[in-house]
Amino acid sequence: MKKVEEQIEEAFKLFDQGKLHEAEELYHYTLSVISDTQSDTYHHALFGLGYVKAVLNDYFGAYNIYQKLLRNAQQKGNKKDEAIYFHQLGMVERMIGNYKCANSFFSQEATIYYDYFPEYTLGFAANWYEQGYIAMKQGKLQNAKKIMHQSLDYAIQSEDSISIGCSHRGLGEIYHLLSSRILGNKHFQMAIKAFDEADDSIGVQEVVNMMRKWEDPT
Repeated sequence: MKKVEEQIEEAFKLFDQGKLHEAEELYHYTLSVISDTQSDTYHHALFGLGYVKAVLNDYFGAYNIYQKLLRNAQQKGNKKDEAIYFHQLGMVERMIGNYKCANSFFSQEATIYYDYFPEYTLGFAANWYEQGYIAMKQGKLQNAKKIMHQSLDYAIQSEDSISIGCSHRGLGEIYHLLSSRILGNKHFQMAIKAFDEADDSIGVQEVVNMMRKWEDPT
């Protein structure tokens, strides 16, 4: 029988492969066999389950999971985890379309980074990406461009290829919406390069699909 940690890793791989229901089932199983509900392993599995539920549009389920994890982190005084769960709650609100609530969570996340982890460039990159994406969805394109460039600056500092790819992808969308096709395609190509360096084939395909959409918007 596989160790719980190996099963959690397998559940993440299933999620990464797009096998969402299989991943959800395996996360539920791992949670059922972990006796210590205060352990890092339990929280790791719960975090993964929340992500799966969000992608499956079970926003209520995902929100409840991240609220539970946030309360636990706050009770323990774990500021890094607290910021991460604020981010996840913001992500869920953003997926629902509750942009005001989402930005409130992202603001609380950013405050923790500024106060306690000012050198955490990867966290800042993800935070600014979300804020930039929301600004784009709200039609605030110039502000979105400025914010997303800040996200890219942090992503480059973090040297995390996935984060770099996400920021370039966001800028690709924003520049296309600003009718700057050349710059939009440039950022899409750089996103593909970054995702390819991270062996993220799904990320690559998402950008390729975006490029095709902008080539033929009908």
